[in-house]
Amino acid sequence: MYTLNPMEIDFPVSAKALSYKLGATLVGDPDQMIERLASLAQSEPGTLAFCQQKNSTNGLPQLKGGVLITKRECVEEALPLTYLVVENPKEAFARVASTFSTYPKQRGISELAVISSQATLGAEVTVGPGAIIEAGAQIGARTKILAGVFIGENTVVGEDTWIFPHAVLFSGITIGSRVKIGANSVLGSDGFGYLPGPEGLKEVPQLGTVVVEDDVRIGALNTIDRATLGETRIKRGAKLDNLVHVGHNATIGEHSVLCAQVGIAGSAVIGRGVLLGGQAGVNDHTTVGDFAQVGGQAGVIQSIDGGGKYWGTPAIPLQEHLRQRGMVRRLSKIWKNLSGAQKTMGGDK
Repeated sequence: MYTLNPMEIDFPVSAKALSYKLGATLVGDPDQMIERLASLAQSEPGTLAFCQQKNSTNGLPQLKGGVLITKRECVEEALPLTYLVVENPKEAFARVASTFSTYPKQRGISELAVISSQATLGAEVTVGPGAIIEAGAQIGARTKILAGVFIGENTVVGEDTWIFPHAVLFSGITIGSRVKIGANSVLGSDGFGYLPGPEGLKEVPQLGTVVVEDDVRIGALNTIDRATLGETRIKRGAKLDNLVHVGHNATIGEHSVLCAQVGIAGSAVIGRGVLLGGQAGVNDHTTVGDFAQVGGQAGVIQSIDGGGKYWGTPAIPLQEHLRQRGMVRRLSKIWKNLSGAQKTMGGDK
């Protein structure tokens, strides 16, 4: 799995010192100091920005200075910049940016937390005020549980995981290491299962679990339902945006990306490396093949193969969808021509 190499940087830092840490070639003033990060358009003395493509610096004569992480071909001697030349500027900039954290700096266990004596907490665990950890829960080392989080009985959380305020982890689920769970997300709630009968709908007990593997990111306000039997599983490295719903017994493959408001119905299988655009929906008991890309608001109502691009409802291969849209746009012109022909032939009575 690809991860950014951790860096330790004390700011302000000189361009020369940062070039050593990044393994970059320095062009310009080695004593230029860096105090903060900035976008390219806002570059000025004291800032660090990055440029990934050569044409990104075009039209920016207003730049007043600063340090720029970039490729060799992007170096413009006429601009008042100091350059750190690397092979992948975006990756290098991300390594530096990872040292700036917007996460809470709280450490230790708040006196206002409620922790069962039968729960197990690893070394250096942080628990914020109002958090509740029930009996049998196991929390890995260095995990951060922020204000108002609820962790139910016998739930297991791995090491170095962040659980943001007011997230709910119901009983008996398993969360891996280095996972991020966004504020107000709910994991392990009952799946949506009912049986019709003469007296109306009868709820089917949801007795399964949820398993979230290592290095998963779950955004704010996600809901991930527990399985009816067995498990709902989010596999290693998957990234779920805000407002995503995953139904009972569904599987999300390794390193797949689900954008905002995606809905996954029960028992659907999302393959490895899949990209689902915002508001896309996947029907129950369907499969999205490995590395498929599904456009925003598309509806996958039957299984689709891996590796392709799909759009529309029902989701079909992208090129076919675009051809159909083109035909629909031409319908008004076709109708106008047919109406004109009908009048010419005297058929309009």
